Amino acid sequence: MSLAIYLNILDEVLRQFKYSQDELQRTYGFGNRLQSIADKVRDSLDEAQILQTAVQELAIGLGVDSCDTGIYDLQHGTSTVAYEYVAGQVLPVQGLVVSMLDYPEVYSQLLQGQYVHGCWYPLDQKIHNVRRISGHFAALVHPIIDNQQVIGDLWLYRVGAEGFEPEEIWLVQQVATQCAIAIRQARLYQAAQAQVTELARLNRLKDDFLTTVSHELRTPIATIATAVQMLELELQRIGVELAANPGLQFYLTVLQQESQQEIILIDNLLALTRIESETEPLVLTTIDPHIWVADVLEPFADYANSQKQQLELDIPIDLPPLTTDVADLERILTELLTNACKYTLAGGTITVSAALWNPSPPNSAPMLDLTICNPGISLSADECERIFDQFYRFPSSAPGKQQGIGLGLALVKKLTTRIGATIEAKSSADHLVFRLRLPLTASN
Repeated sequence: MSLAIYLNILDEVLRQFKYSQDELQRTYGFGNRLQSIADKVRDSLDEAQILQTAVQELAIGLGVDSCDTGIYDLQHGTSTVAYEYVAGQVLPVQGLVVSMLDYPEVYSQLLQGQYVHGCWYPLDQKIHNVRRISGHFAALVHPIIDNQQVIGDLWLYRVGAEGFEPEEIWLVQQVATQCAIAIRQARLYQAAQAQVTELARLNRLKDDFLTTVSHELRTPIATIATAVQMLELELQRIGVELAANPGLQFYLTVLQQESQQEIILIDNLLALTRIESETEPLVLTTIDPHIWVADVLEPFADYANSQKQQLELDIPIDLPPLTTDVADLERILTELLTNACKYTLAGGTITVSAALWNPSPPNSAPMLDLTICNPGISLSADECERIFDQFYRFPSSAPGKQQGIGLGLALVKKLTTRIGATIEAKSSADHLVFRLRLPLTASN
């Protein structure tokens, strides 16, 4: 082999090697560009921002004269140019509504999920007249497909060019895919936001309704309760002995109990509405748990005694001070004690105890562990979970003279969350135990 032939072969090898290196570098560049565009497109949940970003980044990255995106209305067979980026001598057409029937050779392929790539010359295609481009130009159109349906397209124009290279077509394909994914996420997000807004509106309507109805009912119910009391006094004044008229005594008792039940229902509904509206700030006060709990329990001691029940208190004197919303905590404890007295039979013992609880891990702040235990109720684990649901009522087999309305414990749960505490119910050996855990220092 002559030296000249050897040198020619070596030169061709080096040329091919340089060509491969250039192609590798070019491919690497397109990969980086795609990653950059994908990051920007997927970084938004706004459909308009997604499409604007894709159009601008493609136009600048590929150096085209114009890039736009159309959004399809398949029901009417139209495509609306939603966003565009014009860099060359091309007429802007943003907002233009195009009938797919006017360009069947283009949209028939796009609707089948295929891209269109070609060169157009003056008067060769109707589409040429839309852009009013003088001379020939190359166009690349790629569909944006989501869930097997074409929802739009990407158009790229290059005046005076012969076409787009394979790497450029690949890049547009990948960007169209990223746009489809991002648009789907944006539309799902918008749908979820619309649902949240509608639910919030319905919730406000419900709260307004409950507040209005509760206020409207409070006056007549209170009037009925007062009238019953006045009737009882009037009967005594005219010398009617209720003890000698068991029927009359029964009806008066029913009126008193039912009107009181309705007043409790209205109070609970109003309290729940106020809590859910989140308009009232916490009013924090520091108390001594030993003294404060004893004061709250004092009226219940007489009530329990009247029902032949025992009320035991086990609150250590050396407990640290507690900072919380006292009104909320008093309502919680009152509801729990009312519930305990209601479902404890004569001779039963209701126990209220407190202790300092150190959670795990050890460096967590200690809490006050307050428990209310009453006998006579045995519930399953599922019932203990549901016991705080609104309008949930104890099984008919539970002891007690009357069933509750089903809002007291729901209110307890809401108030507990409001003051940053936790509560749970457990049942074992015919005992029902409510455990309330309160942070010693609450935040407003």
